[in-house]
Amino acid sequence: MATPFTRELHRLRDELDGSLSLRSEPDKKFLGATKAGEILSKDRLQRLFNAANTEERLQDQLIKDISKSKGGYLNVLATLIFGECIEALKDISRRGLSLSFSEATDDHLPFSDELLQRLPIGPTEAGIFAKCQYIFYPIIIRARSVEEAIYDERCRLPITSHTPLGKGAFGVVDKVTVEAKHIELIEPNQNSPFVNSTPATYARKTFEVKDSQAFIKERRALRVFLNARKKHDNIMNVIASLRIGEQYSLFFDVADCDLWVYLENKPMPRSNEHKLKAQLLQCCCDIVGALDFLHRQLKDDDGNPIRCFHLDIKPHNILVMDRDSEKMKWKLTDFGISEFEYKPRDQTSGRAMSEKSTGKVHLDELFAERQNVSYTTRPFQGTFAPPETAPEMKSREPRCAANDIWSFGCVLVLVLGFIFKQGAPELLDYLRTFKREDTFYVIEKRRFIRNQECVPKLDPGVLRLFNELPNKIPQDRKADRKMCGSVIKVLKRNILLPKHEDRSTAEKLKPILAEIVSEYKSRQSIAKGPDSKASSSPWEEVTEHFQLGDPDSDSFFRISPGSNFLAWTTNSKKTIQLFPIAGLVTGKGIPGWKLEPRVYTIPDKLKSTWYEYSVSQNWICASVRLDYPVCASSEGVDNQPRYLYLTSQLGHNHIQAFALSAKDSYFACVGTDSHDHSGKVYLFHMQTVLKMTKQDSNSMNYQPRMSVVSSSSSDSLALPRENLLPSTAKLEAGYEIVTLAFTCDEKYLTLISYNRGSKENKFMINVWATSERRMLIAQPIVEENQGPSNIPFNTTSCILDNPLTAVVLLFRNIFTKGKFIENQQYWEPMQYSAKPDLTDIFPSSKPRQVICVRSDLKKKEVRIASISVDLFNFQIEKTLAKKFITGNIGPYNPSTDCRCVLEHDGKTFVLFATIKPSIHLVEIANDS
Repeated sequence: MATPFTRELHRLRDELDGSLSLRSEPDKKFLGATKAGEILSKDRLQRLFNAANTEERLQDQLIKDISKSKGGYLNVLATLIFGECIEALKDISRRGLSLSFSEATDDHLPFSDELLQRLPIGPTEAGIFAKCQYIFYPIIIRARSVEEAIYDERCRLPITSHTPLGKGAFGVVDKVTVEAKHIELIEPNQNSPFVNSTPATYARKTFEVKDSQAFIKERRALRVFLNARKKHDNIMNVIASLRIGEQYSLFFDVADCDLWVYLENKPMPRSNEHKLKAQLLQCCCDIVGALDFLHRQLKDDDGNPIRCFHLDIKPHNILVMDRDSEKMKWKLTDFGISEFEYKPRDQTSGRAMSEKSTGKVHLDELFAERQNVSYTTRPFQGTFAPPETAPEMKSREPRCAANDIWSFGCVLVLVLGFIFKQGAPELLDYLRTFKREDTFYVIEKRRFIRNQECVPKLDPGVLRLFNELPNKIPQDRKADRKMCGSVIKVLKRNILLPKHEDRSTAEKLKPILAEIVSEYKSRQSIAKGPDSKASSSPWEEVTEHFQLGDPDSDSFFRISPGSNFLAWTTNSKKTIQLFPIAGLVTGKGIPGWKLEPRVYTIPDKLKSTWYEYSVSQNWICASVRLDYPVCASSEGVDNQPRYLYLTSQLGHNHIQAFALSAKDSYFACVGTDSHDHSGKVYLFHMQTVLKMTKQDSNSMNYQPRMSVVSSSSSDSLALPRENLLPSTAKLEAGYEIVTLAFTCDEKYLTLISYNRGSKENKFMINVWATSERRMLIAQPIVEENQGPSNIPFNTTSCILDNPLTAVVLLFRNIFTKGKFIENQQYWEPMQYSAKPDLTDIFPSSKPRQVICVRSDLKKKEVRIASISVDLFNFQIEKTLAKKFITGNIGPYNPSTDCRCVLEHDGKTFVLFATIKPSIHLVEIANDS
């Protein structure tokens, strides 16, 4: 029968069990360092001992002993409670802890079998305690030597999550989260250790240690090596190391990525990104410094010299820290197959001992090769290896520092190609097809009378790159050409030399590369000059010009929502040409590439004005007259246009606006009787609308890959009668529509309208939930009209993703934004003034960001700013407006011309379409 004491014990045990990390993994679950103290508080302990009828004086002493920070018993008591060691707990409640448990505190965990036999715990409960104690004794990861940090295999690592990052023949790397209060690190110039107050993330590399004397014999050398590695900033520091059973773990800071991933994914530097180019070359110079440190400057605490040969230099073993900042740093890592020479000094003379007493240690002899991973699964194994290690070379030289120099040179070739936009993608693709035995060199076999000699040479493809790369840099970029030529000269004369004895040492290379970096920075500074406009404007003009035909004053351009298409309407020719904007960006510069727009013919009886347009995933919906929207396929799904005669079926004289949702789910429109009257908002399922329309094939005519459409009023068809929106979904009288648009996820339909008055301008923002068919927001915004200069010009809106944010450009320079939280009626408008005037805003590919543009083509300048919309703190942050020169684009007329901002493949473009008629694509770059 349960007693008050056992009931209280069970409650405490349930709380302890519920607080365990990794509960579902019996061999890994643990209780965090502070959890026992939180559960076994003073009040709970007093309740427990009251239930056990412990006398008051002993209760006070027990609570005091258990709660001590040093020599306490919180984890001991938690183990007894979790293991339901009731008899032992009853004994403690009667006799206390000070006598029988004086040498069995938390500091003594885990208890040995011998210690457990001396405690007043029965054999059964002692066995339970021995098993459960590791749950309440998770390891504290400390910055200590390899020798000291050895733990029983039953101990638990305080790791709550892990994500695999990579694996090799001798180890696995993963990103781990360490529970709070389980990391203790000695920081420089600090007396007390750093303890993580919150969960911390690190990279962990684990090895399986061989069960042999090799590890024990060379442990001291390994400890000296690991400690010495911490002394150079470009070698990945070991934060902590420990051994649990046969598993050995190293803990490091987490890098952003390795150099291979960086070169694959980072946009190549633009021609004016001089800081980034210098920074990349400086990082290479830093790696040479790290090699010089390993080859020449390593010493232990007693001053004994140590030489380390990495022997596996490749982009995968160079980690990139802070990759998108000016503090970017590269660090060498993965010393799994490294070799080092340890030369103890003569204690009496202080000189290094003879070569015979040199200790050589191969790290691959200390760690057991994992059975399920072979060398062939390690990508590009041998690709960066030097020629002297080739199997064909019978007189293979011993491992030495020159091996690392060659491998570094191969990495430098990739970085050089990346810097100058040539070679890096090609080389990366080339290396992906490499087999394990492929290298940067080739072996030439020469036959003599009595024997055959193998002579290594640099791969002809690399030599070809050296010859072609400088010539591909424009003549006016003198600093780039000089820097590129200097690096190639160093590669050919000092680094990529077939004979290892001819290669320069890292000590000699370091100042040579440092001088090239310094000269490049100096030349850029001189080129710009102290008063140069270029120094204050990091924007570069790379203009691509497309001439469309003869000048035509009776034409105009429009950009589709989302900047997917550029539409050019020519009234005199009765055509609408649709240009996919992605094609303009990706096609430019390709030999033989031509603009091939889709061409629509405007019927004579229709007004030659494209009033409205909307684009979805597969459809374009355009209106060449307010009451005749036309749907046509934008991706070749259906070549037949569909005609939607909305006005007669909906009972309105005009269709003020319409919109397609991004994934073709919905069609929305606004019907009015006149521009001054109120209107009604309609929402239909897109597929239902298409089924009720009719294709007109009689008047079809084809131009290259594009159907030409016409219209006939006799084809009028009915739309579905059911409006998905409530009857209250209306456009207020006197309001003009700014935009009707769906959010990208199709969850919301937004209508933004405004009423311009003599004293004030009123805006109305309406939001409906498409699936729930109800209004969520009806928010009026009133702005004072301070004069004619503040009349709205080119009023635009930008709809961002959920949570829904509307950014509306008002009066040229006012941004108003609001936030909508789902299932709540919540709207908080904010205002932001931007000067100089910004006349257009466009969505950005970055979350919660828009790009703003103001152009004055008479002055041949454009200003661009990016606006970050903070959805959570109701703040708007703006980067400083950047200016760049547009070149001779000509005058810009907002009523006929258009522009937009495009982002493609990591690059940003501004597109200008003018009635010359021509299209100008200006690539801009931000020099970080």
